[in-house]
Amino acid sequence: MAQLSRSAPLEKNVRQSVASPASASVKPSTEQKEPQSLTLKVMRLSKPGFQTTLPVMPEQFDVAGQVLLDDPASPVHPEGFGVSEFLQLPSSFGNIFLGERFVSYISITNHTTFDVNNVAFKAELQTASQRFALLDNAAAPVPTIAAADCHDFIVQYEIKEAGIHILVCSLTYQKLDGQQKHFRKFFKFQVSHPLDIETTTHDLQHGIFVDALVKNMAPGALYIESVRFEPVPLFNATDLNRSDTHFADDLGRGGALSGWSSDMVYLKPNDVRRYLFQLAPRNPNDPRVKSQVQIGKMEVSWRSNLGEVGRIQVTSFERQVL
Repeated sequence: MAQLSRSAPLEKNVRQSVASPASASVKPSTEQKEPQSLTLKVMRLSKPGFQTTLPVMPEQFDVAGQVLLDDPASPVHPEGFGVSEFLQLPSSFGNIFLGERFVSYISITNHTTFDVNNVAFKAELQTASQRFALLDNAAAPVPTIAAADCHDFIVQYEIKEAGIHILVCSLTYQKLDGQQKHFRKFFKFQVSHPLDIETTTHDLQHGIFVDALVKNMAPGALYIESVRFEPVPLFNATDLNRSDTHFADDLGRGGALSGWSSDMVYLKPNDVRRYLFQLAPRNPNDPRVKSQVQIGKMEVSWRSNLGEVGRIQVTSFERQVL
């Protein structure tokens, strides 16, 4: 597993994409314009990627094409074209997807020739629907940051909402003369959907069938690690995607089915894969079965090229009750 590496500063890359670190509805505080003893840098922690080149693919019936196709051990076999063995550090902010874990490295530097005391830092994440704290050391502030020294924090959060996110960083400290200083900075970034999941339910004679189409909306390949369906307690579920289709959910009340094999499903951009589950009532004589609208939820776990994990949950599995 490759080690985490620092990408370009979040502030710089966000400014390139949205022209300003502050959104239209969130203005920087006036204190930010005053001279400050401390500087604040925010960077996204992400893994490196493979260095790639534009491949030059020969025609299948060319001499070069025949040689490459006939020699699987060739280091320039078509399957490996365009991807080198070298890792490349990120040079841009990159994409953040729903279900991923956002990890940010925050560095506070004292660029003056005197010490500052009682440094309190607070990081909050604001979405369209809520605002919550990621880190707050006000109860135990950093006692002192010496001249030309720095202090680092790492914050992380599993992204559960798509759309615009704003990382709000607040810093309070005390100068040698006792003067209290405070400033805030805002960093805005976009969270996108990595997968488009279309679901339908079919109420047939042999049970309820849940049909899900999973499409890769990311710019790169994704690996579907598992597709897990959890029915409501009234139903048992059978995974029709497995090779051992006789396998049923006998795990007890509310047990979940996970359809996956030892080989993860590889989805290129815009590729689609279908998943199918069958539901049957635990007790066919239960009168609640016919009127039950909510039938369960599904969770899709995926990985990117270098193993970053993401999860998306679909909770609105409903059927039409006649």
